[in-house]
Amino acid sequence: MHLNRYLANLFFALSMLCTLSAKAQNDVWNSDESKVPQYILPDALLGSDGRKISTKEEWIHKQRPAIYQLFEDNVYGRYPIKKCALIFEVREDSGIAFGGLARRRQVRVYFNAPENKAWMDVLIYTPANAKKPVPVFAGLNFSGNQSVAADTGIFLAESWVDARVKGSLNNRVTDSSRGTGAGQWQVSEILKHGYGLVTAYYGDLEPDNPDGWKTGIRTSLQKALDIRPDEWGAIGAWAWGLGPWA
Repeated sequence: MHLNRYLANLFFALSMLCTLSAKAQNDVWNSDESKVPQYILPDALLGSDGRKISTKEEWIHKQRPAIYQLFEDNVYGRYPIKKCALIFEVREDSGIAFGGLARRRQVRVYFNAPENKAWMDVLIYTPANAKKPVPVFAGLNFSGNQSVAADTGIFLAESWVDARVKGSLNNRVTDSSRGTGAGQWQVSEILKHGYGLVTAYYGDLEPDNPDGWKTGIRTSLQKALDIRPDEWGAIGAWAWGLGPWA
């Protein structure tokens, strides 16, 4: 299969397989239920006008769209409808890893080609003996592609990282960050069972800090996607990076 088509199909699969969650920024966690303050969950079947939703039709045509709108207004923002041109730069296509167990490929995806100002690096592991496309586990990582495995062949992330990322210095990763998140990915187990792994660093799309929108895709692609930075949030931007934009 042509590599560009392969990647386009692959990333469509990513959007179906991956449930994206934002990286938590708080260091303090509470596991004591008694410390949780009193709260009342809103009634999902109570409309904003105070009327009870009592039929399937009312749910489909009234309440569901209203709840969806709340998420759009307060969490994710709207999803860009316009697509942008892409260029896939194959940085590596025949890397061998995990003692011959895996084939490693690394691709840089440029958004809004040919400007090439916005991009993300994708790491792809598939079983070395695979003769045809395989199902993949997919998701964004929070510390750079090099953190998912102690594989010296993985290119170091070039984008900004949080200072708390293991093996980072001055908000950039170093060689000591390799494999620091390997326990969360279990790449060799995935490969041994005939599956692949695809991941990209979410900071390539937008840095996870209050000013990240200024240098992330919400700003760099606002003209290409015809959407203002304030019309969607960081979570929406990260999700878009794994969506069927090709």
